[in-house]
Amino acid sequence: YRQEAEDLRDLLTDKERTQFLVVSIATGLSAAESVRLVQGLDERGVNVNNFVVNQLISDSTDAKFVERVVKSQGKCLEQLREMSVSAPLKAPSNVGPMFLKEVPFFDSELRSVYALRTLSAVLFANNKTPINK
Repeated sequence: YRQEAEDLRDLLTDKERTQFLVVSIATGLSAAESVRLVQGLDERGVNVNNFVVNQLISDSTDAKFVERVVKSQGKCLEQLREMSVSAPLKAPSNVGPMFLKEVPFFDSELRSVYALRTLSAVLFANNKTPINK
């Protein structure tokens, strides 16, 4: 395995054959993780020339765009709800019912104790929706 690891390291640090593409979203946590990733790759000699930031909302975004996103999320959420009922994930250590939690999109990034309390109020509210096993 040592030779394979060395071959892989050689491949990853060969700037002629390999480059790493970092993909992120525009949030504080994701940006901080991406910066650490790029620094770590640079320290190890891995070529990073491109950076992609996904899920940007422009100033010109209109209400119809938001409606389409909400509709799309609704379809995906319904599929997840159906899957949880028709083919729930089973783990040997899972004891008792599982609960589906739906967390809304917050208009600011959750980065303070107050914000985490707001999130915990959503996550640990008494209105639990059981997922059939």
